[in-house]
Amino acid sequence: MGGPFGNEYIAGGFVLKFFIFTLFSILIFRNLDKKKVLLNFIILTILTISGLSIIFSGNRIPLLFFIISLFLVFIFEKKIRLLLITVLVIFVSIFSFLYKTNQDTFYSYVRFAHKSLQIADYVKSKIFTDEIKLYNSHIKEIETGIMTWKLNKTLGGGIKSFYFNCQKIDKFIINNYIKSCNSHPHNYYLEILSLLGLVGFIIIVLLFSFIIKKALEVFMLSEDFKIKKRLLTPFFIIFIIEIFPFKTTGSFFTSSNASFLFILIAFIVGLAETKKINYHE
Repeated sequence: MGGPFGNEYIAGGFVLKFFIFTLFSILIFRNLDKKKVLLNFIILTILTISGLSIIFSGNRIPLLFFIISLFLVFIFEKKIRLLLITVLVIFVSIFSFLYKTNQDTFYSYVRFAHKSLQIADYVKSKIFTDEIKLYNSHIKEIETGIMTWKLNKTLGGGIKSFYFNCQKIDKFIINNYIKSCNSHPHNYYLEILSLLGLVGFIIIVLLFSFIIKKALEVFMLSEDFKIKKRLLTPFFIIFIIEIFPFKTTGSFFTSSNASFLFILIAFIVGLAETKKINYHE
């Protein structure tokens, strides 16, 4: 169900991005030792509703990252680990029930599994035979990204040049396999490679690595920095999900996704560089 987005099934992505901030707003501004039962109930409700919302939204990848998010919260937040296990058990039970009893849910995830196998076969064929196997639209976008990058491997074709350079791909391949070019390849890394080449790709990857390093340095600090860690954790988790290489994305340079990503970077770096936060639980 697209909800307010109509036939465009993207609501799950928005739920994924913002549910974790709601969770940590409770952990930051409330001490779990006070009113523990009530807070646990609120957290349980938030996580369960968020997970079910992602299922009903029709988004499959956000569902996977929702589970990964819970796993990361499990690592960083010791006090709610038992609660997270409870949420996971409830969530898996409800999902299993829907999968067995609801045809829309069943066929949606069967199609997802089928497409995932097709992508795996495509990657295998590219590595070992370089054979073109464009089973679905996602694979076509991957292939156009790779082929467009090969036109200008070192420096790329320039910002917002993807569509125009894509048109330069061998006409036989376009007419018989790709059919048409999009404005971007729907993957941050393929877009960076095609627009900025290996030089820009290396710079961006080094930037991402630096940000992750700064965040991990905070997480390795003593318990005296607990509030700083809690402020940083939701931004860090969403950042990791946003830059995960094997997923479809909006344009790195022109979409709201990119704006959201750079806001995350600003918060992560700012919090990591903050020496002292005046806060009393």
